[in-house]
Amino acid sequence: MRTERQSSGCMCAKLLAHIASEARKDEEIAYLKAKVARLERERGKAVRDAKEEPYEENTPSSKQNFKKDTPQEMRTRQGGAKEGHEGHGRAKVAADDADERMVAEAPAVCPDCGTPLVAVAPRERVLRDVPPPRFTTAHWDVGRGMCPRCHRTFEGEVPGAMPRFAATNRALALNADDHYRHHMTVGTIARRMGFNKSTILDEMKALAAILKPCVYRLWRWFRESPVRHADETVWPCNGARHQYGWGFFARFVALFLFWKTRGGVVPQIVLNGVKCGVTVHDGYTSYDKPCKDMSQQCFAHLKRRFERLLKKEPGNREYLAFVPKFCELLSRAMKLRGRGLSPEDFAREAREIKQKIEEMVDSPARDAALQNLQNVFRERRDEMFRWAESPEIPADNNLAERGVRGLVIARKTSFGGQSEDALWVREVMQSVMESLALLYDDPAEALEMALDIYAKTGRKSAVRDFLFPKLMPNRRPGKPTAA
Repeated sequence: MRTERQSSGCMCAKLLAHIASEARKDEEIAYLKAKVARLERERGKAVRDAKEEPYEENTPSSKQNFKKDTPQEMRTRQGGAKEGHEGHGRAKVAADDADERMVAEAPAVCPDCGTPLVAVAPRERVLRDVPPPRFTTAHWDVGRGMCPRCHRTFEGEVPGAMPRFAATNRALALNADDHYRHHMTVGTIARRMGFNKSTILDEMKALAAILKPCVYRLWRWFRESPVRHADETVWPCNGARHQYGWGFFARFVALFLFWKTRGGVVPQIVLNGVKCGVTVHDGYTSYDKPCKDMSQQCFAHLKRRFERLLKKEPGNREYLAFVPKFCELLSRAMKLRGRGLSPEDFAREAREIKQKIEEMVDSPARDAALQNLQNVFRERRDEMFRWAESPEIPADNNLAERGVRGLVIARKTSFGGQSEDALWVREVMQSVMESLALLYDDPAEALEMALDIYAKTGRKSAVRDFLFPKLMPNRRPGKPTAA
């Protein structure tokens, strides 16, 4: 019998089997560890992708995979003004001002006991009604006559309609207003009018050809405006998402362009020849060259960038000391022009806010991310404080942000454009209808009057001068006047 010392170097079958089993276990353990590590990485990536916002602070709610619940204190808040405020109820309408006056006769006897009722003073009630939006068809017998000397045929004039159009000028104007300003789909308009969709599209194309000179007038108005705004958004066309919709806005101008680029060539063409005024934008680099020495960056975008730092690292002491105070200053700057201050008070408060902002950005932060945002203010100082020069210059780009919101709604309802050849139609019609809404109380009525002028004169320039005079108005006219 061998001792343990004598059998220590023995490689018997039992020992070899044990060694092989341990090796297989080690390999299996290593494989399982690698698999667990891989699954943990994949799980962490999935959780991160689900929670992260693909466009960071600019991510719309439709792109957020998981939306947070509204805080409890926000759920209990009631809308409207504070209790005890001065009321703004419905205005009373006199009987003479109503479109129709009607009488509801009182019952002759009491419905409970049958006793005859004694007449008392009537009660007034005002109701508003909307007729159903359906089309009516008119059949015209157009008289014709031929001159026996000239051998030419002349026809009677059909009022309120243009030659070769199947709809009246009023219907054309309402369809254009509903589609391009209220974002109603072409299919809905076609069902309301009893036409095919192709008929509606052809009429919009013919309208765009008539209104195209108006766009050139809007370009000139935009360049002459002392304060301008610009923004851009994706506008897919024919299933391709490489198209962009550009919006350029001023007090009475809403100018839209649809190009296959997001580069600086678009604002450079639009702002060609502009030497004065201020262009407010979101800080996108495409505006740097064309808006040089004429820029004001949007404080709302910059504010969200600072807030994102604190959102990512809520326990960072340097962020806690800097971000809330700085964002409060940016908010004060954006709200200053809306407080109705006198020029002297505005200038004093603007200097105070500007000085505090400069003091904070000129104190270098230790954190690299915070210092990079401070550098934006230091390196682009000329683009940050033009709002302090006049209350007419805003510190935010809200006009452009709200202006392109209609395009976003149309993109969701119509999925962008269906043909690249039709983009110029949307450029013209969207620009004209949105600009008319900035000028006149009833854009559809203004367009109808302009089409009546074109039906009589056949001159596109007459339509342009009627809707958009050569001299840009100083105040909102409300209704168009004769050219």
